Formats: sequence, structure tokens, C-alpha cells
Amino acid sequence: VLGRYDVRLSTGLLVGLLGATTIVLGWSAGYHAPAAYLTFWVLAALPLLTAKRIVDRVWPSLSAIDQGVRISLAALAIVVGCGLVLGALRMLNVSAYLCAEAALCAAAFLAAPHAAPTAARQTAAGDRLPQQALVAGVTGALLAFAIAFAMTHAPLTLYDSLSYHLFFSARWLQDHALSIV
Repeated sequence: VLGRYDVRLSTGLLVGLLGATTIVLGWSAGYHAPAAYLTFWVLAALPLLTAKRIVDRVWPSLSAIDQGVRISLAALAIVVGCGLVLGALRMLNVSAYLCAEAALCAAAFLAAPHAAPTAARQTAAGDRLPQQALVAGVTGALLAFAIAFAMTHAPLTLYDSLSYHLFFSARWLQDHALSIV
């Protein structure tokens, strides 16, 4: 019982700290509308809650680190997936995102739980660990090579988000769709 209390207390403190940080940073940048902060927090909380529910149901016995990684990746997939679907439907706006994320969250909480993993399935997953480490190592090496190559051949445009990536995102928000700019 005390362990659950500690987790809830530390989670509450983390959420409070992140909330206060967004207010301090946003307020100093000139964002003073409380509705903008509330919208930001809801848009961040819905995919995280959905991802946590999915991870808890699919992988009930994970370490805290594994659970955190899977929740983060699932939340990212939810945000990107919603963006792709809403962009294709020409509905890329805040209210559509809120509706899509809320619908996914409701579906995650209404879905039937998965059966508990059997000992055979857990052993099979443990046997795959060296293969996963090998894949992660090869992927990391290829990523490091790609970054090094880009730095030596196009250093001025390596991470040029203000003149390239931000322009596409802003244009898609204006069009309410993912489109060729």
C-alpha cells in the first residue's frame, strides 16, 4: 500500500512540476491565456493516459523503465497517428485532435483486458533479448553514421528547423491538412 502511495505522490509531484514549468516558460514568452495552457495539458495527458492503459493491459509486469519507454513510444504513435488521419481528412485542428485523442482514450479504457501472459510466453520474450540488443546496436550505429555523414556534407542545413521543418508544420496547420507545400 505504501508503495502505491509513493508512486502516486511522485507522479503528482512530477505533473505539478511540469505544469508549473510550462506556465513559467509560457508566461515569460508572452502566452497569458489560461485556455491555451489547459488545451496543452489535455492534449498531452490524453495520449499519455491512453498509452499507459494500453501498456498496462498488454504488458502487465514490466519494470518501471520498460513501462516508461513503451508508454512514451505509444503516446508518440497516438499523436502522430492522429495527425496523419486528421491531416488526410483535412481536419487538422485543435478541436479535432481533442476529439480523436478523447475517443482513443475512451476506447482504451472500455476495451476488454488481455489474458495474463503464460510462463512459456514470458520465457520466449526473455530469449529475444539478445536479438533486440543486436537490432538496437545496429540501428544506433547506422544512425550515428548518418548523422556524421550529414554533418560533414551539409553542416549548415543539418538541423535547420526554423527555415525548413517549421514552415511545413505551420503551412499544414493553416491548411488544416497534410499537403505538399
